[in-house]
Amino acid sequence: MGKLWAYRAQTEPFIHIDSDVFLWKRLPEALERAPVCAQNPEWFPTEDESWYRPATYDRAIQSVGGWAPEEWAWSTSRNFAEAVCCGVLGGAAVDFLAYYADLAIQMIEHPRNRAAWLSLGSSIGDNILFEQYLLAACLEFHRRRPGSPFSHVHAAYLFPSSDDAFDESSAARAGYTHLIGGAKNDPQLMARLRARVRRDYPDQYVRCLACVGEDEATGVDERA
Repeated sequence: MGKLWAYRAQTEPFIHIDSDVFLWKRLPEALERAPVCAQNPEWFPTEDESWYRPATYDRAIQSVGGWAPEEWAWSTSRNFAEAVCCGVLGGAAVDFLAYYADLAIQMIEHPRNRAAWLSLGSSIGDNILFEQYLLAACLEFHRRRPGSPFSHVHAAYLFPSSDDAFDESSAARAGYTHLIGGAKNDPQLMARLRARVRRDYPDQYVRCLACVGEDEATGVDERA
């Protein structure tokens, strides 16, 4: 929700970088100037083989007479199976991004949907439906409608696919690190990341240590 509120609040071209993303190089100029820029597109074959569960959520919404925007209804009725990975997200089409973020917030907060969310339980992993799946649905829905004010909006990507984004050599060329899921708890990865930040960004490294109360020489938490 914090990210959606941040997207909706912007009035000038912007790029949002997730807190688990490290950008070692500037993004390509073409990406910075795109209407929408993001990490990579995603495709998922079936719910059984994916983190995405749009059909499950759609059934839950319909079962309680809930509310969803027309972009959602259009996508789920067609078994739309695309998403936008938002490790980085932004662009020049701030009106479109605010529109999409507002739809997602409305969908999450709508009073008629509360019973649907309760029936599904609390699954933090499903947040990608509202941030990443709905964004792809909005892009494709409006692209197909010449009269839409957003028909011209398209997305440009740092990587052409998820496989490329998480390929070590491809990510190294782009100067991009995204610590997804369990990678945040991998001691070896975190040690490499810490050493890289300390070597390449010593001033920022010291500031980070100060924020968490560690001593630079020992790496010991002084609050312990």
